[in-house]
Amino acid sequence: MPLTAAQQELRRTRLTGSSIAGLLGRSPWDSPLEAWELQRGLREFAGNDDTEAGNFMEDGIGRLALHKLPIDPETAKAAESPGTLLHPEFSDVFAVTPDLIVKSERIGIQIKNHLPWAAKRYRDKPLSTVRWHNHLLPGDKLMQCLLELDVVSKVYGGEWVWFLAAYFGGSHLRVYWIRRDTRTIEAMLAAGRNFWRRHLDPAGPASPPSPDCTCGGCGRGQAWWIGRWQHATAPMKLTPKELLSAPLPFGGDDDDAFGAITAGGRF
Repeated sequence: MPLTAAQQELRRTRLTGSSIAGLLGRSPWDSPLEAWELQRGLREFAGNDDTEAGNFMEDGIGRLALHKLPIDPETAKAAESPGTLLHPEFSDVFAVTPDLIVKSERIGIQIKNHLPWAAKRYRDKPLSTVRWHNHLLPGDKLMQCLLELDVVSKVYGGEWVWFLAAYFGGSHLRVYWIRRDTRTIEAMLAAGRNFWRRHLDPAGPASPPSPDCTCGGCGRGQAWWIGRWQHATAPMKLTPKELLSAPLPFGGDDDDAFGAITAGGRF
């Protein structure tokens, strides 16, 4: 859904789920400077027919994703958009606006309405033979999901799981399970704080990112991403057997959320 004026103002000086990949230099669409100009309102995002259609279709895609998840239909009716949430530990730095959450189930859903060609950016369809699908997502989409997961779990408490509902037209909906990858989240938050101090802090220099920036956060060869994004965006096809034995490229090793959910018999 379109953002309200109040939400836009909250997000203007913060890294958000939809802007963090661009600001930190990990988006294929925007450079850090272009993302910064959009964030600051110095350049207007010119919507198009696809974004307009997405605003109208988002609710239906979300409902279809909930239908595909193994949760009670009556429980799914409690899904809501919580509005814009600030990170409890870094409220001046990070803000997210999740598409849907179900508080009783501690799940969140990020919705993407794609054109069919966008399926090429995903490394494969979600597989029922593996628990998690982090390694199948484009890096910028994964960053958004991980930031939303971290903020929501800290705002509401408990162990949450995130899903990416990627819709490609017709009946082609893919629902990817996102695991909490603590090491990547911590590295991303540290890089984001560095970026914010130099480029978004209202009391700081708020200077535009540049190729020679030394903030250590805007993706100009800095080490925060630990080589993982190169691995995640490289073309690769694995068999289900290979996926089961392959190490997760994003390094997360905490299965606490999955254990909490399966222990309750909900998934």
